[in-house]
Amino acid sequence: MYNKTLGYDRRRFQRLSLNVEVIYSIKEPMGARIAIGDMDIQAQMIDLSQVGLAIATKYNIPAGTLLSIRFDLAKMNEKGTASFYQAIKVAGDVRSNIKLSKDEYRLGICFLKIDDKDKAMIEEFVSMALGH
Repeated sequence: MYNKTLGYDRRRFQRLSLNVEVIYSIKEPMGARIAIGDMDIQAQMIDLSQVGLAIATKYNIPAGTLLSIRFDLAKMNEKGTASFYQAIKVAGDVRSNIKLSKDEYRLGICFLKIDDKDKAMIEEFVSMALGH
C-alpha cells in the first residue's frame, strides 16, 4: 500500500486481493468475547499475505483483540482443475479496524501463531497467484 505521508509502501510482504470466506472466533480479551459472543463468525477475506490478512465483518472488533481464524484455499493444476488445501488455521491479532459502512468493518490481522505447514501453503498460494 502506498503511504501518502511516507511516500512509499511500508509493507514487507505483497498482499493478494481475495474474496474467500473465513470463520473466526474471539479468544481475548474476555470483554470483547462477552460483548460479541462466544461463537464462530463468518466473514469475507479481502486480502492475504505471508504474515497476515484483512477481512470484512459486521462486528466492530477493537485492535488488540486475539482471534482464531480458519479458511480454505484452492490451487489450480495445469489442466485448470482446482484442488483444495486442508483447512488453514491461524491465531491472529487485530492490528487495525476501519469502518467501511454502517454495518461493516475492515480488520487488518497479523498472524501470531501458524503451523509451519499452513504457513508454507499460504506462501505457495500467494506466490503462485502473484506469478512469482
